[in-house]
Amino acid sequence: MNGKFLTYIFILLAFKSAFSLSLDEAIKLAKHQNPSILKAKNSIKIAKEKHYQSIASKFGEVDLSASTSKFNTPRLLIPFAPTLPLTPSKIPPSAYNITTASISYTLPVFTGFRLLKNIKITDLSKEIAKDTYHLTKRQIIFNVYSIYLTGLTLKKELQAEEKRYEALHKLYEDVSLGVKIGKFAPVDLMKVQYELELTKASIKTIKEQIKSTKGALNSLTGIDNTNWHFEPVNIPGKKFPPLDKLYEIAIKNRYELKLVKSQENIAKEKLFIAKSSYLPDIYFNYTYQKIMGGGAEEPQWSYSLYASMPIFDFGKRYFDIISSNEEYLNTKEDYKQTLFDIKKQVLDAYTKLQSARANLLASYKAESYAEEVMRIEELKYKTGAGDMYDTLIAISNFFNSLANVYKNKYQVMLMEKYLEYTLGEKL
Repeated sequence: MNGKFLTYIFILLAFKSAFSLSLDEAIKLAKHQNPSILKAKNSIKIAKEKHYQSIASKFGEVDLSASTSKFNTPRLLIPFAPTLPLTPSKIPPSAYNITTASISYTLPVFTGFRLLKNIKITDLSKEIAKDTYHLTKRQIIFNVYSIYLTGLTLKKELQAEEKRYEALHKLYEDVSLGVKIGKFAPVDLMKVQYELELTKASIKTIKEQIKSTKGALNSLTGIDNTNWHFEPVNIPGKKFPPLDKLYEIAIKNRYELKLVKSQENIAKEKLFIAKSSYLPDIYFNYTYQKIMGGGAEEPQWSYSLYASMPIFDFGKRYFDIISSNEEYLNTKEDYKQTLFDIKKQVLDAYTKLQSARANLLASYKAESYAEEVMRIEELKYKTGAGDMYDTLIAISNFFNSLANVYKNKYQVMLMEKYLEYTLGEKL
């Protein structure tokens, strides 16, 4: 995390109660603060370290060792092969206490290609970690869009309900006056009171939903803030190509396909490793040591080449190959399924966008009609030509249509982002 962003976070947290947080600020916070994104980013580092570890393993290892022993009888420091004529100078020194210090280097010469395949597997795992990071970040960003636009919708619904309450309260005052002078029936006043109570309950419910939405944003952005005011946003509309072209874009861009392809390649490499278990392992070793005791020391060195290969393992390798092959076949099916799922998601997003756009156009017309009907019904009631029930329905329909305009407007924005998300494009 760079210094500028740390400064930004500090200022934001210090004065978070003094201003509202915009959608762009929420996205920026989520990118840098969301625990899932941070965890996915750290997984890339872990995968890189494991890749370097697998590369280092092909160079073998150097070991240092030491031991000391005490015997009840003197022991020669080194093995003795007598040659004639035998003289005292040819006999190695001996001692009761013997200490040995050695350094050894072991190099894998051939391991059935397992080391090379492990390097390839860890490299693919590194790519999977990167793809997972991008997937996680895209999911979190889309969730921020979704939650923030949900908060905006609730805010507009709240405003519509509050305006409904104001209109009903004004109607209540007019009807109350009419009841006093005998113009309206007392039951009409009760009908207005009933609608007022329902509207109060609706306002309280929406406020609680807004609190819940703020909590969801806190979880996504990694901060504890209650000042989400849900500032209005204006996401420019976007034209999308035909559905067939959208499929091509998604197949090219989606990280899910790249990820399952890497998993398929890993399964393929593991299958090769399982088959190579029938090949021998060959190692080279060089050891240098000093054996000390009785005031003397003897240097020793040796090198060796050794091989091993299991002859019979009661079917272990055979069943390992069978299971590895099944896993490989499963990953191929996973790729096909992911392809189908992506096409389904694109189709779903495309149809939902078309529906949202149609609903928005319809809601504009509905609002215009509802406003005119409300005006007429209120006028009819006040002139004695209308019914209170019709008037209340007209008021309710108008403010519902007003809320639907904003709801459908933000739904179009969200569905456009959802389609971009399913296409794998930048959000």
